[in-house]
Amino acid sequence: MNYYQETSEKIEALLSEGKKQEAASLIREELSMPYIPREFEEKLKELLNTIEPEAKEMPALSEEKILNYLHRDTEKQLIACEALPQLNLRRLLPKLQGFLLMEDRDPLAKALLLRELIAQEISEEVETEVNGVRYTFVPKYCLLPEESDGFQKAAEILKERYLQDPAVLQLSLQLLQETVLAALPVNMEEDDGEWLADDVCSRIEAAFGR
Repeated sequence: MNYYQETSEKIEALLSEGKKQEAASLIREELSMPYIPREFEEKLKELLNTIEPEAKEMPALSEEKILNYLHRDTEKQLIACEALPQLNLRRLLPKLQGFLLMEDRDPLAKALLLRELIAQEISEEVETEVNGVRYTFVPKYCLLPEESDGFQKAAEILKERYLQDPAVLQLSLQLLQETVLAALPVNMEEDDGEWLADDVCSRIEAAFGR
């Protein structure tokens, strides 16, 4: 079973449990990725169209609830991160700073918050702890992960390697996106491109038993 099949099953499981808002959140997160197979994209859009009317009836998360969700379970943290673009993170930075320094918070949620701080070009210093390492950085001077030279170089290598296998190519680019996102606040340099591509290829080969 590949990544896209697993994701589809996870979405369907959420729907069967009546967790429509969580399912919609996961679908929109997948659709926001720069590389997804066409068939998978069409399926996601079809599912979203099915549940979106109900999701739209739900009130938008308030600022207070978003901040509260960041300190709940992983599912709630990710729902909160989906709503971050609607907030002025510069104004809320003092409240977000504590979340970024907590070791027990979901790594993906932290990475998504860091990405949004970069997207909003926050000019204040931010501290975060990732894998036991503390970083101090200014988001305004960081690149979005997919804009880094390391990502671009690795993507070129993967496109050359899997050009004849579009489905595997899309999966490899998805894994690359996740890898550079998880590395934030560190931006990948061009010299990192080869090992990034090698790491993704190793995971692809292992997944397909090659």
